Amino acid sequence: MYEVIVTEENLGRTIKVPRDAVIVMKIGEDAATGYGWSIEAIDFNRLQMVSSIFTFSANPPLGSKGYRTIRIRAKEKGPAEVTLKHWNKDDENPSIDRRLTVKIQVE
Repeated sequence: MYEVIVTEENLGRTIKVPRDAVIVMKIGEDAATGYGWSIEAIDFNRLQMVSSIFTFSANPPLGSKGYRTIRIRAKEKGPAEVTLKHWNKDDENPSIDRRLTVKIQVE
């Protein structure tokens, strides 16, 4: 299976992937704060959610305890977007403090 790794440094650019490739987004996260990453919007016509997993890391990015790894399969040709939200879902009034958008061109 063909995988394309997307990090925060890749954001803002269009990622070109072949059909049936898996886009792997790996983003720093500290689940102990109550805040975490999840998908807010996805183009289900061209993309399919595969998994979203948090793993602790011995060498996490600054301000994190580990990584959120989100896998999405490119299923149809054309432009698509995925928007991630960093939010506190445990709060009485869930709050979003950050959003990241990934632009994908499925070829």
